[in-house]
Amino acid sequence: MGGAVPFDPAVDPLPEALAWHPGYTGPAVLLLAGAGDTDWSADVAVAVARAWARSGQRVVLADLHLEDPVLHERVGFPNRDGAVDLCLYGASLSRSAHAIPAAGFHLIPAGTYTADAGAVYGHPRWRKIVTGFRDAHAWLLVYAPADTPYLRELAAWVTDAVLLGTPAVPALPPGIGVRAVAEPPRSTPPSTEAAAADRSYEPPLEVAVGGMEADPEPYADEPPYADEPVIRQLVPLPPAASPRNRADPNPLRRALEDPVEEPAPSRNWWPLLLVLLALVALAAVAAVVFSRAGNSTRASMADAPPPAAATPAPLGSPLPYTVYVTAYQSYDAARRQMEVEQGRFPQATFYISPEPEQGIVYYKVFAGSLPDSGVATRLRDQLVDTGAIDRNDVAAASSLIKYSPLSFDLGEFPTRRGAENRADSLSTEGIPAYPISVVSNGAERWRVYGGAFADSASAEFMRDFLTREGLEARLVQRVGRIKER
Repeated sequence: MGGAVPFDPAVDPLPEALAWHPGYTGPAVLLLAGAGDTDWSADVAVAVARAWARSGQRVVLADLHLEDPVLHERVGFPNRDGAVDLCLYGASLSRSAHAIPAAGFHLIPAGTYTADAGAVYGHPRWRKIVTGFRDAHAWLLVYAPADTPYLRELAAWVTDAVLLGTPAVPALPPGIGVRAVAEPPRSTPPSTEAAAADRSYEPPLEVAVGGMEADPEPYADEPPYADEPVIRQLVPLPPAASPRNRADPNPLRRALEDPVEEPAPSRNWWPLLLVLLALVALAAVAAVVFSRAGNSTRASMADAPPPAAATPAPLGSPLPYTVYVTAYQSYDAARRQMEVEQGRFPQATFYISPEPEQGIVYYKVFAGSLPDSGVATRLRDQLVDTGAIDRNDVAAASSLIKYSPLSFDLGEFPTRRGAENRADSLSTEGIPAYPISVVSNGAERWRVYGGAFADSASAEFMRDFLTREGLEARLVQRVGRIKER
């Protein structure tokens, strides 16, 4: 490694010191940004990723500058599902890595805010991702602040480093080798005319992104969030794909495949068949025993008086199944996403259920309260077709189908409007609630439910929350009318 190389990404071609070369151990390379000029270091990170991609490498650029995420702004892309969602909320890699067509690489933005950056930097999922990148001969460029206290966590899965802005960093942990150092130019950048004369000059990436085609992801029809940047409509930069990229329109497909959902059911049916045969045999024996006992007691049973009171009529059929869509650590973020998905697919009922995992409360967004897994699978496939769920999130036949038969009963109402008003009022107060049609005395009524849980243990967080709010926390089996479709 030589001395620091001055570099102005707006007008200069990428210096040889920053270009890809076989000396990188890879596949994860750390771009350590100094505290001086964040915009400059972010532009350098984008320039490095773009140059590596145009040299024929498969590149994903990840923004781990979590306190001050900026890479999405430099390429004109909203800060949606990203690194935090990938590590803490179970988002798939294919959903978190967004194609930037004008640049030739994928971007993993920072994503949902978290105060625990160390949990993201040291998350064990990165090792799995790095292994997949190595197998696919792809590169993961990781943009992070040089003054982070979590360099040791990064060293568990990052092998090389490029210093941006000659940052004053402590000694890097063993295993990370510094390959290059870049710094801002000391002199005035060359004029536009001089840059135009240089055939290697390219306009800044944000100019190109303004007019590029939309990223082919399920967010295409989603209304923009209030904090998203407005992208200027400027002249697009013609893609300069390498021969490798032309031959394969999605060269990162293998690297971005991340089957983290439940594995497909086993095809070895012999153990199950033996169990079924044993159950049949036991049932036959029991039938003989109870038949004899029944003959001796049938007369006395015939004389028995009727029950004192009739069993109450059920309010409807059990609705234990639901489809998992996404999760957030912030209730407001989950509610905003729920409203977007509800508008995108009004046929299903979307709702939020809070549930703690390893000390962190996740606000999970679900779709539908359904009678069986077959109906849930059909709803999931419809949500995939409409873009509410990323097709790449469905890694197995049972992916995203959840058995959550329990909910909190938050009241019953004679009309749908009354139930919806109650659910909206509770949701505004931070209590996730949703209405379901039930049957009472032969007439349609509406019950307001809260959450969806597999068991009482997973419902404890919401139980405590309801109790603190002065509400009755009655956990019941979720039932209701099955809608005709």
